[in-house]
Amino acid sequence: MSQPLRRSQRLKEKRKRQLDDLNDANNSINVKNRNQSNQNVRKKQKIPEKDAKKAAGKKASKVKKNSQQNSNNKNKKYWLMKSEPSAYSIDDLLDEGDAGDYWDGIRNYQVRNMIRDEIKCDDECIFYHSCCKPPGIAGSMIVTKECYADFTAFDRNEKYYDPKSDKNNPKWFMFNVKGTAKFEQFISLAQLKQIKGLETLKILQKGNRLSITAITKDEYHLICDIGNGHKQIDE
Repeated sequence: MSQPLRRSQRLKEKRKRQLDDLNDANNSINVKNRNQSNQNVRKKQKIPEKDAKKAAGKKASKVKKNSQQNSNNKNKKYWLMKSEPSAYSIDDLLDEGDAGDYWDGIRNYQVRNMIRDEIKCDDECIFYHSCCKPPGIAGSMIVTKECYADFTAFDRNEKYYDPKSDKNNPKWFMFNVKGTAKFEQFISLAQLKQIKGLETLKILQKGNRLSITAITKDEYHLICDIGNGHKQIDE
């Protein structure tokens, strides 16, 4: 019996077509925005000096808004995410470079709610290889795009096709990630159980089968330190 194609191979051409369509749509929006920007420039050229303070006030408001966005980055969250390496591995994600890839196929309501309500841009994640021998942590990644409809749910040819999912009212969601590192040291599940400071990881709890679980900032950095060889497991 022939082996199924890896997810990266099976979806490569489809993803290219989808991204091309998205780029076409974005280009149309950019043209519209440029036209609007040109109109705004012409309007700004007509602003008399007496309105300069008003314009400066708007600029200050924009700066304040950007400052608030930077403050929100301090509230980033940390996650551990599972993927079967036979379908999609840390190497596959890193091969995508800065473009990254989408994280699809979630069909669990609890995890779906995390994607919809909690996972945000710049959140940092641990990439966990599951359903393999041995399972364990292989690297890290970062969220680059927040929740949007999981279009694989609408495709009959997809493994996780859901006939009850409506394009006009999607039930399942995905997000984008970019690989940041493949760890020098693979941390197996057996080793995770021995590391002080990781005792409360949900992945170690009996009966937990969620593909995405929240971890703390300290747990994330401890895992990265061990994976990158800066700290030994027995320390």
